[in-house]
Amino acid sequence: MPTDVIMPQLGESIAEGTIVKWLIPSGGRVEKDQPLLEVETDKVSLEIPSPTAGFLTEVLVQAGDRVTEEQRRGLEVVDRNARTLLKHVTDLLDIAKLDARKMTVNFAAVDLVKLLRAT
Repeated sequence: MPTDVIMPQLGESIAEGTIVKWLIPSGGRVEKDQPLLEVETDKVSLEIPSPTAGFLTEVLVQAGDRVTEEQRRGLEVVDRNARTLLKHVTDLLDIAKLDARKMTVNFAAVDLVKLLRAT
């Protein structure tokens, strides 16, 4: 399962940071806690470790791009919601729960694009 790498809160007074460089190329293997990228703020420069072992499949923020606090918080919300959705989908696919009548399924129409834009 993919793991999103979200720039951590770097301090109360630090509102944004710049991706200096990615230390692992896209598609490259990475170990848990291995330095993954360098981030620089107006107060500090540091390496961000990988939260898990695996492969870096996609880079969404390029070297030289700034990540604001608002963007970081937005990514945390998307990440948290995606994990919750994945848990619910996994539960829905757990046929044993349905067979044991521990869960019921209610269907509803959802405009996913509209929902994502509102988040």
